[in-house]
Amino acid sequence: MTGVWAGAAHGLSANTRVQLQLVQDGARVTGTINTSVSGMSNAYSGPVEGSVSGDVFSFKYGRGAVGELTVAGDDMEGHL
Repeated sequence: MTGVWAGAAHGLSANTRVQLQLVQDGARVTGTINTSVSGMSNAYSGPVEGSVSGDVFSFKYGRGAVGELTVAGDDMEGHL
């Protein structure tokens, strides 16, 4: 899990980019999330805290937002 993960969030907005910068220590994962929407000024940047169990990364960010991503090699897929 440790490293920089980047991609697109589908369903939030047509052009939402997401970057997670993560550090894993045992099952605990911390870091930052950065989102940006093409042509808009409502980008979000803030802390991420969560845990990994098997191949599932569950986390909290922002004002009570949650996410769950399944890790498969160099890919993550799920919901924010």
